[in-house]
Amino acid sequence: VTAPLVVRVQIDAMSQPPPGSAEDDPDALYVLGKSHEARAAAVGSRLFELYPKSYRARLMRGEAYEKGSPPEYEKALDEYRMALALKPDLPGVQYAVGRILWKLRRWDEAIPPLRMELQRNPNHGLAHYYLGNSYLSLDDQENAIAHLEAATRARPDLTQAYRDLGRALARSGRHEAAIGAFRKALERDPEYPGVHAQMAVAFRVLGRIEEAERAAEAARALSVKRNQGLR
Repeated sequence: VTAPLVVRVQIDAMSQPPPGSAEDDPDALYVLGKSHEARAAAVGSRLFELYPKSYRARLMRGEAYEKGSPPEYEKALDEYRMALALKPDLPGVQYAVGRILWKLRRWDEAIPPLRMELQRNPNHGLAHYYLGNSYLSLDDQENAIAHLEAATRARPDLTQAYRDLGRALARSGRHEAAIGAFRKALERDPEYPGVHAQMAVAFRVLGRIEEAERAAEAARALSVKRNQGLR
């Protein structure tokens, strides 16, 4: 029997519910969930044993480093990059590299892999968001606006994309459009004090003083509410 077939048989065996269990029984579901954890660990160990230098093993190690507690981002980057060296067309891995570099605030380095991911998947909302935020952090408003707008189209639920789009528009002097983006962010999260504060600034620049004061007061009240929740 070949090694891949052995692994497949082990996966199938571990995927079965306990004998005599009901599919909707909470205890049975708990045991089944634990069996899936055991399956993942067993399959991962088998993969590392049989194919330690394969791109799949590199991916699994990279994910483990990235999601560890604490995360080991540099080791994750090494593993993802070695996986890409073995199989350059892997979907999602350039995005993973760019996302980690963004988390490390290495925005100029994050841009190339995120752009490469978007060449493969132009509608990747989070790739557009991280790319737009990276450009915003580097004070490139034009590219920031383009990718943040794309992020809102691909992921209309992404509050932070509307927030950052408003920031980029305000920095480029488009304060009315910025207010529109901030309003959309607040539709998704009405208790976002930072967005109220930034909208207050945009209102004030436009001379809309009463609206600026209301937005500023909302920001103050929500900040107090959040701080009280941390006590």
